[in-house]
Order: sequence, then C-alpha cells, then structure tokens
Amino acid sequence: MANDKQIVRKLTLKDANNVNVVYDIGALGENIKYDDNISINEKIDSVATDVSIISGEITPATQHISKSVTDENGIHDLRYHEKKLQYYNGSEWKDVISPGVYETWQDATEAEIASMIQKHYNEQLDLSEIWSIGDTRTMTLESGISATGTYNNNTWDVGQEFVRVQNVELVIIGFNHDDLTTPISGPTKTFTKAALTVNQKDCLCNMGITQKTSYDDAFGFMDPSDTTEGGWTSCMRRKWCNGGYYKAVPTILRELIKPVNKLTSAGNGSSIINTDSDYVFLLSEIEVTGEATCSYSGEGSQYAYFTKATENRYKLPKTDSIVSAQWWLRSPYNHNHTEFCLIYYMGYMSSMEPSYAAVGISPAFCL
Repeated sequence: MANDKQIVRKLTLKDANNVNVVYDIGALGENIKYDDNISINEKIDSVATDVSIISGEITPATQHISKSVTDENGIHDLRYHEKKLQYYNGSEWKDVISPGVYETWQDATEAEIASMIQKHYNEQLDLSEIWSIGDTRTMTLESGISATGTYNNNTWDVGQEFVRVQNVELVIIGFNHDDLTTPISGPTKTFTKAALTVNQKDCLCNMGITQKTSYDDAFGFMDPSDTTEGGWTSCMRRKWCNGGYYKAVPTILRELIKPVNKLTSAGNGSSIINTDSDYVFLLSEIEVTGEATCSYSGEGSQYAYFTKATENRYKLPKTDSIVSAQWWLRSPYNHNHTEFCLIYYMGYMSSMEPSYAAVGISPAFCL
C-alpha cells in the first residue's frame, strides 16, 4: 500500500436520504474542498484526532479542488472546514458522521477498541454504524479459570473443572441492547444502554484440550446442588462468571466491561423476575431463541445475532453426529424446581440438573 502513495482511511457519512455511505478512500485529498492553503500533509497532521492514516504514504493535493464522490446513493461534495470533514446535502454543509479511521472489531488492537468505546460514549461516533452484528475477534484468556476454590465465601469444590489458558472468539451479538447498571453521561445525552454485547462464539475448552472435536471437551455445571432455588442470582456459575472468568479477560478489555442489569426468574418454580447487575453473564432462553417455552417470560429480549440464523446458536466443541455442543443458559426451567435450561446437541431447547458437569459454558459481556 505504501508504494501506491495513497491516503487510506474509511469515512462514513449520511446522504440526503439519511442513508449511511462508507468510503474506503485512496486519494481523499482530491475530493475535499479546502478553505485555506494548508497542504494535505499538514492538514492531516493538524487534526490527528479527527483523521488518521491507516497505512500508505500521503500525497500532497492541489488546494481548492472541488470534486464530488458519486455512488448509488447520490453525489456527495466533501470539504474540510474548521477542523471537520463535512459533506453537502444539497442545501447545507453537515459534519461527517464519526470522522476518522474505523478500525474493525476483528483487527483493532485492544487499545484501539478502548479508544473507540470511549468515543462512542463521548458521542463522537456510533459503534453500530461502524461494526456489524456477527463480527468476531480473538481474545486470549490470561489465566486458568478454575471453577474450584472460593468465590464470595462460597466454596465450589467439585475439582472436575479447570479451564485452560486459551484463545476464544468473541462475536458481537447486539448493539445498544443491554441496560447499563449505571448510566453514562455524554456531552449532550445520557447513555442508558451498553454500546455492544459480545458472546463467546463457542464454548470454553477444558484443561489439556487443544482441539474442539468432542462434545465432552468442555465441562461445566451451574451449581453443585440439584435445585434452582435462588435462580441465576444465587448460583455458583454466576459467581464464577463475575469472578474467575472476569479476571481472565485481558486487562484493557476487562477495564472496558460495563456492568448491566440482567433479568432472570427467581428459580424454584417462581415466575418472579430478579434483576442482577453482572459484568459477565450467561444468556437466557429468550435472548437466544426469541421465545420463552422452557423459561418464564421477562428474561430480556432476543439479541440481533440470533435473529439472523438458527445456526448462530450452534457452538463447538461437538462431534460430527450432532449440530452443536450443549451449553448452559441462565434461565431456570419453568416446569420443575430442579433444572436449568440449555441449548441441546441438536440446537433446540432442553434442561438439566444444575450439577450436571458435561455442559458447555459460553459467557457474554458488554462494553
């Protein structure tokens, strides 16, 4: 790219019909109207916080050139004015939405993600216009995540479950979906929703397992008891999510995790809905399937990722004879007092006693 001597960056703007247009621009200088005599080299340097170079060398552009960008959404005149990129909507100049480089969810460094998350809450960009539902990235869990030991003075002493240090894929399952426990104040508005929710695309694997080839490679249980009394609120898996797993998330990402309010029935056959503030959580039945057939109504709403395809609920590890690992949901089963819901091997709903330890674990969290 450097040999092409092109300016490479992405730019999102809205046309006159309020349609987002994303440009991967090579020689943006030729499409900008300048209102002064600063070369594009100097211009870029002077507004590094607004416009950044991804790669490539900068080619100086002639000043006061007025060219338009044309695509299926119309013709757009661009200019640089008062340290902002602007477009002409036919009657007036409007600031370009989220000026700057848009790093992908997959390729951005953790520091770049931190910067973009901060810009979202500073109202400088809207992440839902930059990243997409279903985008994935790899995250390395930094320490073994033991489900044995003591969390909040509760001993989980089965000794059967120790999750190895491993790479996991995080998939974006929703934007502006989860209610923040503590709203965040932006320059002009208060954010009550977390910017995005991510979920492990597959289940965690056990210590010593290097390939996701067998359904029993990932062990996990909800609670050592065989009752749903206390529901998600009191079960050991919730303590583990907000303890062991949370601590294993890389530091930069961990500091970005926003606690959100999760709704779950109280368990033990109760339809009462509890609200719990969680940094890390398991999904509920309705959040995955869009229905409450095995659980009580009121446990949230379906994430956009799972509305796109039934296959999105299928997770590894699995064998060739099944479509998915079975993996726990936080929903207590609504037909008895002794089981939690899960996604079964064939991708449909089922349930199991909370002490059953051969069910996959697929945590989620919000940024």
